[in-house]
Amino acid sequence: IPFWVHYQGQGVTEALHRDVLHAEVPGFVQEVRVDDGQHVTKGQVILVCRDADLNAAISQTRSDLRRWQLAEMQGRVADPSRGNSADAAVSALQKQLADELRRQRALTITAPYDGVVVAPNIRDLQGKYVQRGDELAMVAQTNKLLIRLVLDQSDAELLSLPTWPTAQIRLAGDVGNVIKTKDIRILPSAQPDLPHPSLSYLGGGDVQTDPQNPTKPLVKQFEVWVTVNNEKGPDGQPEFYPGQKAYVRFWLDQKHALFWQWSRRLMQLIEAKSQNSKWI
Repeated sequence: IPFWVHYQGQGVTEALHRDVLHAEVPGFVQEVRVDDGQHVTKGQVILVCRDADLNAAISQTRSDLRRWQLAEMQGRVADPSRGNSADAAVSALQKQLADELRRQRALTITAPYDGVVVAPNIRDLQGKYVQRGDELAMVAQTNKLLIRLVLDQSDAELLSLPTWPTAQIRLAGDVGNVIKTKDIRILPSAQPDLPHPSLSYLGGGDVQTDPQNPTKPLVKQFEVWVTVNNEKGPDGQPEFYPGQKAYVRFWLDQKHALFWQWSRRLMQLIEAKSQNSKWI
């Protein structure tokens, strides 16, 4: 008996476009100008750091540069050869000053584009010393959401069939609303780790993981990316937010016998049980 083919998986939403902002230069956080969840525009200041040593170095370099520029001018008047010898010092100091000013500008962290600040603990940074590379905040655009989910090998192979599937998505907190999309992408190889801990049994998901390493699935899993539009509601706020769990069902525009579908599920169950028995 032929029936429509469908299969499903669970995933977690995240912003499709997001940038994690790191400290490029060490210093003390002098001022925090935004809050978690605040909408920002491109170039808006998020926080300002201060490095007293860098400020002192800039003042010293400027003083040295003025002294050598004066010596260069005097040398050109008295002796052209002396002026030429000062050229190298002036050039080196100008490059040094430009680098120091660039580092000083990097102490002011700005938004790379219009978006939402994702930094629950950003106010705790006030007055703290941050090292180069420390994560400060994230700016995300929430008009499009990316759902990262996993499928086992037999389900992932169905994505390669001639008929491209349609994804039907229900997000936690609003399971009555069904979102449909064909914007689906499967990563070319099995992934060693789950994209999010909540997809495992321990996190409330349906993927069995290695008892010795909860991030590694027992059966090979292929990661699938599904992109959906995140329209704004009547209050002007996005309808959904990153971090929500998503339940995704894929429908193929073709039919297969029920026996084919049942036997495929049975083989999946046997494979999962055989992998699980290795750890018992």
